[in-house]
Amino acid sequence: MPTVDAMSPYLEAALLNHVFRGTQYTSPTPRVALFNGDPLNGGVEISGGGYSRATGITFTTPVVNGGKSIIENTEEIAFGPANNDWGLVNYVAIMDASSGGNVLIRGQLTNPRTILADDPARFLPGDMKIRLG
Repeated sequence: MPTVDAMSPYLEAALLNHVFRGTQYTSPTPRVALFNGDPLNGGVEISGGGYSRATGITFTTPVVNGGKSIIENTEEIAFGPANNDWGLVNYVAIMDASSGGNVLIRGQLTNPRTILADDPARFLPGDMKIRLG
């Protein structure tokens, strides 16, 4: 279960420009990606073997708790099953494209896991919490 709370410099700049400079920022379709290592510091996205970024993610309305605004996924986010070993997955990121693109926000998994052939990877509703503040 990740708490995703490290906004990327790309998203920080886009939001600051949008709010304070009137520069239009169009919300992308969020896609969830799995990584081995921190995607903002050289981590490598999982690839091959039936892997693709998850789409169709929906989130709750923000709730303020302890001075932080929090949203969480409302439905399961599923990957796989893997056609071959994907290796260690220890980070998750919300991306703005189906491949390549920009990291919007990322977090470290509380329980990293090695994904082997035939394994699925998933986050149940409420597992992914995005926290700002």
